[in-house]
Amino acid sequence: MGMNKDVGMTYRLSLSGFQDAVEHFHTVVEALAFYESLQEREGDAPGAGRAELHCLQRNTFVVLLPGISVQTVTEELETVWEWAPEDRLKIRPMLKERYRTKT
Repeated sequence: MGMNKDVGMTYRLSLSGFQDAVEHFHTVVEALAFYESLQEREGDAPGAGRAELHCLQRNTFVVLLPGISVQTVTEELETVWEWAPEDRLKIRPMLKERYRTKT
């Protein structure tokens, strides 16, 4: 289950549509387990809800989808940067689309 807000918490799970709540967790594994339990209770009917997991230390986030893996979430939360496939040496970082300012 979710935990109360705590200064030592690293991850914040924002839920809209499920129960419009915010839960805090120490690990990605805990947050995903909580999200999956909500999915089981609420189902994944269209419009059932949107969940975003935020890494408070890195100021990053990822939208959670049913079946998303811990590895995928962890990789998405590592950085706001990405590299083009042809940039094998990772010398030209680009800001991920979801962090770009809309003008």
